[in-house]
Amino acid sequence: MNNFKKCNFIFLIILFTFVFGTSVLAYNDLSQNHWAYTAVEAMRLKDILHGYPDGNFYPEKNVTREEFTKIVVNTLELTQKEVDIQYEDIEDSRWSKEFIDVGGKYFTAYKMGDKYFFKPEEDSLREDVIVTTVLALNLEYTEYDLDILNQFSDRDTITPSL
Repeated sequence: MNNFKKCNFIFLIILFTFVFGTSVLAYNDLSQNHWAYTAVEAMRLKDILHGYPDGNFYPEKNVTREEFTKIVVNTLELTQKEVDIQYEDIEDSRWSKEFIDVGGKYFTAYKMGDKYFFKPEEDSLREDVIVTTVLALNLEYTEYDLDILNQFSDRDTITPSL
């Protein structure tokens, strides 16, 4: 390829990048045909989701508690550090520490003896999502018919006190 063709090719790549942005191939493993593509792309464009450093999104992977904390903090645009619990398993160098410091108060803490644990790498459970949503949005308690929970196969894993 001569220099003129190389320059044109590079120019087209740059132009394509600026015109179409990164949304065309935002993640290596998330096609536009994927059922969650539109939602993921909308959240990526709003700077809520970022995917993984390797360029993948891993759409079938479960979301961990620390990943969900980041999503909550970014979605609600929370900025004030309000952590009132010192988590034994969250070291200062952990990538999610700033998100847990800001949004951790909306999550269930795990207490063992006199120590609290966040369990950042555990999968977010349906219960985590519900508790966090209610607390973060400051929703008021309402009586519900708990028989609605019988439709879920994991009903026995839901904390009775909720």
